[in-house]
Order: sequence, then C-alpha cells, then structure tokens
Amino acid sequence: MAEKEYLPIRVVAGFFNLFFKQTFIVHRLFGLFYLVSYATVTFLFFTDYQKFLASPLIIIMPIVGNLQTITAIHYFRFLPSRKDPGYYSDKGVLSYQFICENLFFSLLLTFQWLYYNDLMYVKIQNFWPLEAAFVFLPYIWRPLFPKTSFRESLKNSKKNTTSNNSIYYYYATWVTKIFYVWAKHYLGFFLNYLRFVGGVTPQIQYLVYMLLIPSAFATTISLFLHTLRFKKYIYPLLSFSLYVIAYSSTFIAYVKIVPVFLEHYQLFLISLGGVILNFVSLNIWHVYQIGIMFLGYSGYLAA
Repeated sequence: MAEKEYLPIRVVAGFFNLFFKQTFIVHRLFGLFYLVSYATVTFLFFTDYQKFLASPLIIIMPIVGNLQTITAIHYFRFLPSRKDPGYYSDKGVLSYQFICENLFFSLLLTFQWLYYNDLMYVKIQNFWPLEAAFVFLPYIWRPLFPKTSFRESLKNSKKNTTSNNSIYYYYATWVTKIFYVWAKHYLGFFLNYLRFVGGVTPQIQYLVYMLLIPSAFATTISLFLHTLRFKKYIYPLLSFSLYVIAYSSTFIAYVKIVPVFLEHYQLFLISLGGVILNFVSLNIWHVYQIGIMFLGYSGYLAA
C-alpha cells in the first residue's frame, strides 16, 4: 500500500531526473521539447489535419530532432566507438558511432518533412544544390558520417543478448535490416523523386505525413527509449519492440500508396534500379544516381 502511495512521487522524481538534471541539460531540454512537439504534431494530424498543415511545429520539430542528436554527439563521447550499434540487443551499450550515424538519418528525415511542406518546398526548389544533395545524392556524402553494421550486431547477438530473448532479437534485427533497404529506396528516393517531379497530390501528401510520423519516432524517440531501458524505467524487450512497431507501422500508409507506385511506375522502376545497383556496386550506383539527377534537372523525369 505504501509503495502505491509513493508511486506519484517516484514518477515526478523520475521525470525531473530525466529532463532537468544538470548533467547533459541542453540535451535533456531539447529532448523534452521534441517529445512535446511530437505528441502535439501527432495529435493534430489525427484530429485536425488542416491545423496540422498550418502548424509551425511540422517544421520546427524535425529541426529540433537534429539539434538533439548533435547535443548527444557532444555529450556522449565517453560511449564505446565500434561498428556494433549496440541497439539491437537487451544488454548492449550504444555505440558512439551509432549516435553520430543517426545524425545522417535524422537529416534525411528532416529534409523530407520540409520538402513535403508546401511553403518550404518552394524555398528548397529555389536552392537547387540542397535539393540535389538530398533528393539524388545523399549517399554520396554519406561517408561524412560513421557507419555501424547490422552484420556486427548479428555476430555479437549471443554476447549482447540474454538467452531468453536471443531468438526474438536475432530475427527482429534481420527484419530491421530488410526494412532499412526498403526505406532507403522507397521511403527515401521514390518519395523524393515524386515530390521533385511535381507528382504529389494532397492525398499523397497526407499519406507521406502518415509515414513521417512513425519514422520520426523510429529515428529520434527510439534513442530516448534506449535511455529509458538503460535507466531501467522500462524493460529492454519493450523498448526494442516499440521501435520495431514504429517502423513497421509505416507499412499501413504504404499499403495505401500502392496505387501511386502503379501510376508512377517509371519512378518506381528507377528506384528499383537503385536497389539492384546498390547491391552490385556502390560506385556504379553513385554514377547511376548522378545520371538520374541530370535527367531530373533536364526535365526527363516524368510525373
């Protein structure tokens, strides 16, 4: 009974410990702002879509996500630097490389939030080097960021995962790896190509935002979940499962986007070509992307 009476006090104390403790204070405050913004954006999307579109938070929130990642890079340099991300296990410690790498994916996600915003879309079009860098060439400047490896995570799974959860984490990591390839080319390239050629209708824009909301959770809030796991506020299995659910939920919107693939089959096939060449040769794939960029700015990519 006494434990139940003290529960509200423990919750409040835990909240202040998470967000207002002096160590890493800037990172904590950015994190709190991001969580509140994310909750607000998600609520508006599902309750009043027009207010969602008019809200400055759909511009501010993803930018703050980058700032939070940058503060994590600044504060958490004491973490081990290794190719095993440390995320896909219930005993592993996050790799510093994984946190630095996450900035790259956060930047890609931020660009898409802005690119699908009608106001920012016009501004980005007027600054074509930025547009080209993110729509066609993001993986050419990818080497500016560290790279972790799913392979290393799978190789170390027995060491970093408790025996009771090892099978779950092993297969969930494989599913995540497959999803990454899909998201890279179709959540990334295809949707950006579609916006570039002017093929986005209000209905498609709505579906893309439906994709971006869980994507923001999987990219930024997932690291907060790992913090909760580390501090033993939630169980490791729950932390990782919420991450898996977040990225898996993007397929709800993608099922509705299937007709868009059929309507814009040229862009679908161009993206498929990127998938194939990505596995054949990175250098050939980069040349391919440069070629697609020239076709795009020459007006040969059809909507």
